[in-house]
Amino acid sequence: MKTHIFGGCTCCTGIAQRLRYLMRSLGLRPFQLALMAFPADPPSGSPMHSFAYLDCGNGKTGTRFNAYTYSGDPVSRIVPAFDMNVDTEQTTLEIKNWLSRCTCVPKLQASDNCLFKPTRIIDISNNPEVDIVVKSTSGLDIPSYVCLSYCWGGPQALKCTSSNFEPSQSWVVPYDRVPAAFKDTFKIAEKLGFRFVWIDSLCIIQDDPADLKTELLAMPNIFKHADLTVCASSSKAFTEGFLQQRPDFREKQIMLNLPEGTSGTAHLDSYTWWAPPVPEPLAQRVWAYQERWLSPRLLEYGWRTSRWSCSCQKNYSGNNNLSILKDPSRASDAVKSHKYYSLFSYLNPPGVRQFSLSGSDLFNSWTSIIRKYSALKLTFPQDRLAAISGVAIELHRATGVGYLTGLWDHERLPSFLLWRTERRFSERRMRPDDRRAPSWSWAAIDEGVIFQHSRVVLESFKIVDVGVSGDFDRSVQGFMKMRGPVRQGLFWHGSGTVALDPSESHITITKQDGHELLIWPDCVSDIVHREQGNAELVEIELTLIAVGRAHTDHGIIRGLMLLRDTAKESSDYRRVGMFQARDEGDFTVDNWGIEEVGSI
Repeated sequence: MKTHIFGGCTCCTGIAQRLRYLMRSLGLRPFQLALMAFPADPPSGSPMHSFAYLDCGNGKTGTRFNAYTYSGDPVSRIVPAFDMNVDTEQTTLEIKNWLSRCTCVPKLQASDNCLFKPTRIIDISNNPEVDIVVKSTSGLDIPSYVCLSYCWGGPQALKCTSSNFEPSQSWVVPYDRVPAAFKDTFKIAEKLGFRFVWIDSLCIIQDDPADLKTELLAMPNIFKHADLTVCASSSKAFTEGFLQQRPDFREKQIMLNLPEGTSGTAHLDSYTWWAPPVPEPLAQRVWAYQERWLSPRLLEYGWRTSRWSCSCQKNYSGNNNLSILKDPSRASDAVKSHKYYSLFSYLNPPGVRQFSLSGSDLFNSWTSIIRKYSALKLTFPQDRLAAISGVAIELHRATGVGYLTGLWDHERLPSFLLWRTERRFSERRMRPDDRRAPSWSWAAIDEGVIFQHSRVVLESFKIVDVGVSGDFDRSVQGFMKMRGPVRQGLFWHGSGTVALDPSESHITITKQDGHELLIWPDCVSDIVHREQGNAELVEIELTLIAVGRAHTDHGIIRGLMLLRDTAKESSDYRRVGMFQARDEGDFTVDNWGIEEVGSI
């Protein structure tokens, strides 16, 4: 069992924990409140959280709750604490301490031949509560600057335009016109000793397409070289500030009498990091995902407190660095490996995952990134490629692998083609009118996608040629020539049944001989029509091209569903979905003809 626990098995971890509950309970009097340390997640290295439960005796326990207190409460001697007040002198001292201990940015800048600086910057040197000035950085020394990541929440009332910036190459903004989220950012920057701040709506000329394109491509460098990125994680729009005291989300509280005549309060709740009581709006935004990914240092103002994360440390306001007391006879190996409690994962619901930048790990890294990214909200769907281009540029620099409008010119490119939608049919969107990407790229549709890990590519399948019209642009056209097993027909007409459940993401077609074909249409407008909540398949001939086999069952084949392009005299095809079937009966791949098809 220990081997499986170390391997991350949640079932074995739960059984072992239950046994520890039982052994501990048998040695205690009934109805005692038990406080304990437990890993936030099964893998080793996970932070230790503080939990409380009522021990009823004989191995019976009550519901397990998160246990914590607030900064300044005497109970912080035995329970980890955090601070709901994010705008105090103590909080500022904590942030300054995190900054002074962090070595991420100096190491990053030392690796460059010269320091990068954005095209424009906001100067708050006069006083953050007086007028601010947006300046061109040409000839200006910019030793350090702060970026803001926030939710636009609609059209910007205050933004940089050709008329207010270009005449003098500077723009004085009256303080009373500055929205709340920006004011809070300037306040933080001034307290931490920063003179310069970068905010997209004020530093990019919003009515100049050429400047927008240039600055979007510069986004990786802008956030990568920032000394700090402030995240307004709890604000829904630029009009909302984020320095106010956080609400009290406790579900229960227990008064505790402590030695020396003191007393305090332990607070309990049942929330998890993946299901907090309130979502953080910024965690649902596409542009913010890229900004968080690119930034070496994050100072986030979240749902419960302020949080710090960088590659060398993770912390939060009010952390009392409470030591974990261990009983060698009872403590698990996971507990023995930790010295202190940490509420970081619990207070950081979205989490910022670190991904490998090596070429060998590119498939796993990119598919994980896109699964999360593609499901996020985007104000302007045509920005679907642009809003992830910064991450793509960094991965391209690190690996040297060519970028193909949301995919990679990699040895596993065939597997990259096997993406499918996750949204159920009742919520599936129409195909966008704009052709911002080739149909074989997930960026061509407005759906969350998942990549099927088909590591085994059919020997008969080859990508003969592929090309795109641009690298990291907002809109890219491309083509792909594939050679492989092909079959054409009206697969869901005639004998057999079609099961189309609006609550599912796929359609199951069962032939008369019992063989099944599973299909995942990319959109409802290609081969599926929806009317008054009902969906039905269209009588249309499709071309199937088999690509690979399921990783866990090589008897399952997967491939692309193609539809001939509607353009006159076109011999090209458009992807309209993905299919899966067992390699038998009508779907025995060896019996299919080998053909070359082009897809746009």
